[in-house]
Amino acid sequence: TKNILKNKIFKYNYPILSYQDMILHNALSYQINDKGNLYGTYGIKNMFESLQIIKKIDNKTLKHLIKNNHLNINFAINNLFLKEFKYKNTLISNLQRLRLLLFFKLKFLFKIQNIIFSIFTILKLLFRRIYNLTFSKSYRLEKRSSIINKKNITPWIKKEIEQHLRNLNRDLI
Repeated sequence: TKNILKNKIFKYNYPILSYQDMILHNALSYQINDKGNLYGTYGIKNMFESLQIIKKIDNKTLKHLIKNNHLNINFAINNLFLKEFKYKNTLISNLQRLRLLLFFKLKFLFKIQNIIFSIFTILKLLFRRIYNLTFSKSYRLEKRSSIINKKNITPWIKKEIEQHLRNLNRDLI
């Protein structure tokens, strides 16, 4: 928000985020940066930090904060484990909760999802490289020099594919 600097609080003469901004940062960091929302997962560290912060926020402010969809989803998922997390019942929050419960009951669904995401990641990487090879001269020159330095393109491609397959195998285990 625009008010982050205005809302700061001082602890031991050091400015820190207000508790409202801390809880938003914590939830958004996990849900967006760590892709918790995409994968439908939960984070123990995120849950613990959120729990510590919400103890310092009054109920009125907390009710206002859960209007943020990402925070509400984060609280809905955390509520499966700790009832201290209050959330607003919305279709999206209930679907995320249901998705996580299904993953707990039917573990193969989580593995299928990871396989699908891995395939899309490989395709995205491939299309991005094709696009860059087609339209970016600097990218072509960089790849050309790296291929010349390696003297053989096959190990380079093989290494990329093996890395993605290792990640895929790790998800299947």
